[in-house]
Formats: sequence, C-alpha cells, structure tokens
Amino acid sequence: MRLKYLTVSYDLPKGQFYNKIFDNVRLFVTGTNLFVLSSFNKNYYDPEIGNGNAFPILRSWNFGVDVKF
Repeated sequence: MRLKYLTVSYDLPKGQFYNKIFDNVRLFVTGTNLFVLSSFNKNYYDPEIGNGNAFPILRSWNFGVDVKF
C-alpha cells in the first residue's frame, strides 16, 4: 500500500481582516510519496522503479497560499 499524493487545504473564514482586499484565502500543504507499506520496502526496493536497484523516489512537501482577488 502506498500514499503517493495527499493535499490538505483550509479556507480562512469570512469576516477576517483580508475581506476588504481578497475574496478568498486558502492555505494548503501537499505531500508526495509519503509512505509505502510493503515487505519489499526493507531493502529500499520500489516496484515502480523497474528493476528495483535504483535510488528510491524522494518524499517532498509543498506549502502554499492560494489568494483570490
């Protein structure tokens, strides 16, 4: 089992200080390749790599703000 992509976001509630300037403000975090649950994972083997002897796919995190005017 693999969690390859996950995005979590939060819309700031209306009535905050930003209402006069922005229509909407959203905070988000996205993760890629977060974990793998497998017996192959003990030796860093990844079935998506091919023959399995290359470097493992790296985990990454992205944080951001989505602003609508």
